[in-house]
Order: sequence, then structure tokens, then C-alpha cells
Amino acid sequence: MKKARKLTPANRCDSCDAELDTKRRFCGARCTEIHLCTSKGNHKYRHHFVATEFQMMIRAEAAAKPHGIVRAVVNGIIRPVHRLVGECVCVTCGTVGPWIGGRGRQQMQTGHFCSRKDQSVLLNALNVAVQCAGCNQPPGSPNEFRLWMINCRGVEVITFLESLARKPFAFTREQLVDKRLACSKRLKAAEAKMKGI
Repeated sequence: MKKARKLTPANRCDSCDAELDTKRRFCGARCTEIHLCTSKGNHKYRHHFVATEFQMMIRAEAAAKPHGIVRAVVNGIIRPVHRLVGECVCVTCGTVGPWIGGRGRQQMQTGHFCSRKDQSVLLNALNVAVQCAGCNQPPGSPNEFRLWMINCRGVEVITFLESLARKPFAFTREQLVDKRLACSKRLKAAEAKMKGI
């Protein structure tokens, strides 16, 4: 007859207290992320981990689409711009560059239509689009971004985002962890799609 194994603190997850069958500290990715969020604090975790992953995901998904034409503002007018798989187009000037890396204006970033200071729209995919480093720096290209938003996403989306941005909102630890895990999964899927996997 086998003796029941005696549980010690090392056999329990540090985050959720679930029983572990190995000497790991956490039972899974979610518990690891909850621990990271707890140790860093919601504000730091949101800006340095979740927002970064979210922005990379937005650029990767844009670059993973089949090559072809993308609408962008070029010299104040919406025009078609050609891109290849793995490339992004700045929606406010039409610059084409790799989704990650690049130098100067060809370094692609994720620009926010409504200020990223408003948590309610910070991680909303409708509020962001790919921009080059030049257009995404203060003072930015707000008029061109608005023109692109009107033509590509519609006035209803702008109205929705602007009303949402005025509402007070704070992410819970669980919401931040779930958002980062979801973004990570979508980012990996977009990278695999670009590689043809």
C-alpha cells in the first residue's frame, strides 16, 4: 500500500495555492503572470508588459495580412499604398517598413487615436493603428489620424472612442493578466502566419 505524499509549501503554487506535482513555483502561465503583476504593481505591469505586448500584436497582425493595398493618408489624401507580408504601412503618411525593427521613419510603432493616458481606451484595438516613428512622436499627426479614422473606421467608432475615453476606468489585476495572455497568443499566431506555418 502506497503512502500518501505529504505536501510541503514547495509543492503548492505560489499564486493560487494549487497542488503541484513538481518543484515549480507556479501551476501555469496565468499564475506566473499574476505573480509578475503583483510584484511589479498594476501600473508598471500595464505599461511595461501588457501595453508593449498589445502594441506588438497590433503591428504583427497588420503585417501578417496577405500582401496588397492598404489605405493610408499620403499628403493629406487617402491613397492606396502597397505592402508585402511582414511590412506595415503608417496610416498617417504612407511610409512602409518592417513590422518590427527598422530605423528612422521606417521604425513602425502603434499610435493611439485617443490618448493612451485614458485606461478605458489604452488596450482597445479600435483606438490604435500602425504609425511610423516620425508620425507617432509629439505633436504627432492628429489631423491625418482623424482623416484616416473617418475613412477607414467610421465616425461612429470615433464617437464611441471619445465617449469611452471620458469614462473613469481601472483595470483589475485579472483583466490585465488575461489581456496579456490573449495578446501573446494572438502575437504568436500572427508571427506563425507571416512565416507560413
